Amino acid sequence: MIFQTPEIFDTFSCLAGDCPDTCCAGWEVVIDPETEKCYQKTDGPMGNRLREAMTLDADGDCIFINQAGRCPFLNHKDLCDIHIALGEDALSETCRLYPRFYGDYGNLQEAGLSLSCPEAARLILSDPAPMRFVTSQNDAPSRYDPELDPMFCTRMLRARRLGLALLQNRRFTIFERITLLLQFATRLTALLFISDEAAESALYTAFSEDKQLTQTLSALRSTPQPAGLSPHDTFSALFICLGQCEHRQRSFTSQLEKVQTRFRTVPNLPDNTGFQCLHAHYYEHLSVYHLFRYFMDCAWSCEPLLQVQHIALACLSVYALSLSQWLENGRSLSEKEHQAVFCAYSREIEHSIPNQALLSEHLTLDLELSAPALTGLLMTFP
Repeated sequence: MIFQTPEIFDTFSCLAGDCPDTCCAGWEVVIDPETEKCYQKTDGPMGNRLREAMTLDADGDCIFINQAGRCPFLNHKDLCDIHIALGEDALSETCRLYPRFYGDYGNLQEAGLSLSCPEAARLILSDPAPMRFVTSQNDAPSRYDPELDPMFCTRMLRARRLGLALLQNRRFTIFERITLLLQFATRLTALLFISDEAAESALYTAFSEDKQLTQTLSALRSTPQPAGLSPHDTFSALFICLGQCEHRQRSFTSQLEKVQTRFRTVPNLPDNTGFQCLHAHYYEHLSVYHLFRYFMDCAWSCEPLLQVQHIALACLSVYALSLSQWLENGRSLSEKEHQAVFCAYSREIEHSIPNQALLSEHLTLDLELSAPALTGLLMTFP
């Protein structure tokens, strides 16, 4: 099997008690069946404590009963009592793997690090060079999925490679790159169920040459917004939608409210030049992270455009949240503070299945968040 990861994958090491946050609070972690069986058989005081803490949630999944939003085994030093008493192998699958994630696509397995972890976020964002990926071969058998069409999966992998090249093409601003990716995904979606290899090849050629990319952007700048819509309508709809999501922490809700209050017009401020170049590569890495982690879901859903709309939404949201924080700090934002905004968005929005479902619904149904509307907003940013 082919195994692919970002280059930084193997450099991750948990900060444990030194972490500025904790992954053991604010989330409901499902205990997988195998771990539950082990906990039911564990002897002694720890075994009794484990069984007393386990319960079933509304979906019938086994979870621990949180105490004031914290896992009952998270001690006063923000360390895990299960890990201390029984070792890492005794942790549930989610706790053992986080912040690592895995994806299987036939004979290809991929793994990465979640941006919601502060140390993973530092590793993902800090290097100004384009994110690099490494591949290797292992002896693991290919995972057969009867619902995965190998040919269609190959087409989507090709699309993702093109998307990666677009997002890392630094001849254009990150907002221009995401705009181009939206255009590519829109046209690709139209070709998905048409057996026209020539048209698909022409599409890849058109989005592989800088001259044609420049012409595409020029044409978009002269294209009017959908009737009755303005970039501000899209910006407002975006943050109203984020406000409807469930939030772990009140501080995140407060930041969303500050953005809506601060930017009553499109946040292309004439005096934000100092922010434009502040850790600019962060937004490239954010978009590449989302593309790598989520785009291949369309191998099953057949919705590449929706996945790219999610990338645009994440990048626009984090940019506005960071710009607001920069202004609030007196036009200053340290690397640690800036990375914390990315981390918070990932934890609050990206890691909630209900939130992602809500966003997908709005991105699919709302004219204000359609691909043309998002393109109009993206084109207003520097």
